[in-house]
Amino acid sequence: MRTKLSLLLLIIALFVCSQPLSAQSKTYPDYSDKSNWVILNENTHESTEFDVFYIYPTLIADEKTALTDWSKNEVHEKITDFAKAQTSIFKNKARIFAPFIRQLEYTRIISALAKENNRALLLQTKPGELDAIFAFKHYLKNYNNGRPYVLFGHSQGAMNLYNVLKFCPEITRTNGFAAAYLIGIPNLTLKKLERDFAGRDIRAANSEDDTAVIVVWNTQTKDATSTMFTGKGSFVINPLNWKTDATFAYSSQNLGAVFYNFEEPDKSNRITEHNNYCGAVIDLNKGALIVDFPANSFYDTYALMGNGICHCNDIWFFAENLAQNAANRVKKLTGFRHD
Repeated sequence: MRTKLSLLLLIIALFVCSQPLSAQSKTYPDYSDKSNWVILNENTHESTEFDVFYIYPTLIADEKTALTDWSKNEVHEKITDFAKAQTSIFKNKARIFAPFIRQLEYTRIISALAKENNRALLLQTKPGELDAIFAFKHYLKNYNNGRPYVLFGHSQGAMNLYNVLKFCPEITRTNGFAAAYLIGIPNLTLKKLERDFAGRDIRAANSEDDTAVIVVWNTQTKDATSTMFTGKGSFVINPLNWKTDATFAYSSQNLGAVFYNFEEPDKSNRITEHNNYCGAVIDLNKGALIVDFPANSFYDTYALMGNGICHCNDIWFFAENLAQNAANRVKKLTGFRHD
């Protein structure tokens, strides 16, 4: 069934990408309309070194409405506040481009992932995946102007961006693609990655500064129960030492965790930073990044994903390392493009 679904998405994606913008906009969001962007930093400033094309994770739970509807004020505000917080880790070193897309709401996407034979639910993710492709193509044509860029997303946002990578062959190192940070993407194996990008110069990251690469990790505690996000063979890289083996990375290597509390009424106090927050090590048998928490530390999973599954904080635990690494990969890419 996976093969049939992938083929269906490929056919739809190729059809959409072959249509003129005027034809596509009748079915999909019009990304020439700025109201369909969460963040649109179209003006270039001297301090910005690269672009970030960002897709937010699943933020809406609504059993009555399957797809995210940002015309609702509360939905628009929640997504906007979260996206601004998560992309703030780049600290004005990058221009941010973040489209609204029709993601599948929480209860349905969890059911789709937990029950892989639920074809009807899996098909409901396609509008969001195609919106992401459409938005990226609009960004590349109208805003990129030859600048280096990274793709950045978490959870369902990472899933959306994986399909952007897969179905947009114009994404290449020579055209400015530095890396895709697809954090929290469910159970992505090296075998699948190699199959999907065969014949293209896109591969799994295996060091701190290789380019045109995919960066993935999923976090959990050492005593975590089984999870839909990881498994033996899942690709994972450690964001503290940028190794793919079981080399332990200490909290001293953690440049800083960043946490976002959406329940804080004062929006100016929603973000907190913690230097040297935690260490981490890869468990190769689980295909997971095991977080080594210091005594009296805290982490928040909201009990959504199972005991010891830190999915909600995959990015936040290592936010500063991710941001610094993106800048490093862009610097390496810039040297490559100038050679």
